[in-house]
Amino acid sequence: MAKVDLYGSADLRFNSTDPYEGPDPRNVTVAFAFEDSIGLDAEIFVDGWRDGYITYKGDFSFDDSGNVSGTINQLDLATYDGYTASYVSGLNVSWSEFAAAGADGIEAIKELEATFFTGDDILDGSLDGGSVSMRLGDGDDFAIISSGLFNDVNGNRGEDVFEIDGGGGILRGGKDNDFFEIKGGQWDEINGNMGEDFLINYSNFVGTVRGGKGDDLLVNAGGGGYFWGDLGADTFKPYAVDSNKNPEGVGVMFIQDFQLGVDSLDLSAIGGADFVIADDGSTLISSLTTGKLVAVLEGVTYA
Repeated sequence: MAKVDLYGSADLRFNSTDPYEGPDPRNVTVAFAFEDSIGLDAEIFVDGWRDGYITYKGDFSFDDSGNVSGTINQLDLATYDGYTASYVSGLNVSWSEFAAAGADGIEAIKELEATFFTGDDILDGSLDGGSVSMRLGDGDDFAIISSGLFNDVNGNRGEDVFEIDGGGGILRGGKDNDFFEIKGGQWDEINGNMGEDFLINYSNFVGTVRGGKGDDLLVNAGGGGYFWGDLGADTFKPYAVDSNKNPEGVGVMFIQDFQLGVDSLDLSAIGGADFVIADDGSTLISSLTTGKLVAVLEGVTYA
């Protein structure tokens, strides 16, 4: 199991379909070399050259010529100005394999990086405005996304959990049954992809939420958004009040592709429903308890 902890406002990439191809660190010097850690000072290119450090943690040995052997368990990279910091732990890669990939170029680095994320991995995104582009690979992964406008994260295989506290961009569950808890941000797309996914929105207006392929459950308990079931027999569930029992905390669930006879409405959380058919054939659903509009079936007459 690998864990990635991110800090700062830089946009970073790990095991990405669009990998980093900028210049290698320069002016690299060895700051220290111990059996459990090796530290380098260097200039690192992250939106410009910045002074920083790279630390390898693990189990190392050194021969009389200074050659290194051993295993890397953690890789830390940060700039001294606080612009970015990343800590990747839970690794098990030999020093020689890591060095060889670096010497062989970007494709070798991509292949090696993919082997880091084959278990139940954890991604903890930056709180400071930085975005992340990452494929989590196999396993039941857990991702926390808190900031950044250009996130691009794919859970890939496994039953993944996304805790979304803020930010924007695109998130995908990948294969299997995934869970998305959306508490903040405005998103170009949050997509369950394949599997029977559960996506629940507590945030202000969320942007676009899609179920993808499979029988999905899409819930709006927050400020609303555009909801697509996509393929499969999907269930849409609007709420009339938020978690504080406040009707003003809940917006409209705009359902874009409701399929009569295939998809379902769960109206158990609105306290009774009132249906009005708009001039364009759309169905407007209001709560009898609050009198507020809670959902719209776009272009669909629900009877």
